[in-house]
Amino acid sequence: MKGSNTSEPQKQAKIGIQLYSLGPQLAEDAPGVLRTLAKQGYQGVEFAWVFGGLPPASLRDLLLELNLQTVSIYAKAEQLLDEENEIWTYAKVLGCRYLTMGWQNRANATAWPEAIRDIETLGDRVAQRGHRLLYHNHCNELEPLGDSTALDQLLKNVESNKVGAELDVAYFVQVGLDPVAYIRRYGHRMPLLHARDTTADGRSVPVGAGVVDFPAIIDAARDAGADWLVVEQDPSPEAVNAAQQSITAFRAMARKSACGTA
Repeated sequence: MKGSNTSEPQKQAKIGIQLYSLGPQLAEDAPGVLRTLAKQGYQGVEFAWVFGGLPPASLRDLLLELNLQTVSIYAKAEQLLDEENEIWTYAKVLGCRYLTMGWQNRANATAWPEAIRDIETLGDRVAQRGHRLLYHNHCNELEPLGDSTALDQLLKNVESNKVGAELDVAYFVQVGLDPVAYIRRYGHRMPLLHARDTTADGRSVPVGAGVVDFPAIIDAARDAGADWLVVEQDPSPEAVNAAQQSITAFRAMARKSACGTA
C-alpha cells in the first residue's frame, strides 16, 4: 500500500580501521598486526602512506587469507600528483576502490580557491585510474571561511562524482559543530566515515571513551547508506588494546541500536 511503513533491511555498515592508528606496530610486524585485527573482528583496513614493508602481491594475498578488505588508501597530495608513485600500484593490486586525501594546510582564504581546483583535478586523475577520490577533513576545513567553511566550499563547488567525502567526526566535535548534521547533509557522497573519539580537551581515545555521540552518528551513517565506519585513534603503545576497545564498543552500540551495524 502506498505510504505504508513496510520495513526493509537496513544496509549494514562494515567496521574497518585506519592503520595510521597502529603505525609503529605495523612497521615492526605488519603480518602480526593484521592477523590480530582480523581476530578482533575488523572487516577491513585503511592504509595511510605506508604498507608495512610488504610488496603489493604479498600484502594482497595476506589480506585475502585474513578476509580483510582494503577499505581505502589515505595518500598525501604529492603522492597522488606523482604518476609513478607506488600508491598507484598498491591501489590496483589491492583492488582499492577509494583513495583519500586531506590538504588542511591550504584551507585558508588565500590558498583554498586554487586548492579546490587542484583537488578537482586530482579527482579526475584518480577516476581515470579506476578509483574514486574522497576528501578527509581536519579542523582547518571546519573553521569559518567567508560565510561558510572550507569543507562546505569544496563540496559545493566540486561535483560528487569527482570528489566524495570521508568525514572525521571527532574534528567536528572539537570545533563545536554537529557531525550528525554534516553526515545527513553530505551522506550521499560519503561512503566512508572516520569513527574517531575525543575527550572534551581534545585527546584521542578509543571509541566510546570520549564525548562523541556515536549512537547518533551510527544511525545517521546508516540512513546515509555509508559502506564503512573506519576506527581511527592517534598512535600509541597501547594501540592494539585500543583497537579492541573500539570494536567492542561498536558491537555494544549495535546491540542497542536499530542501525544494524555489522
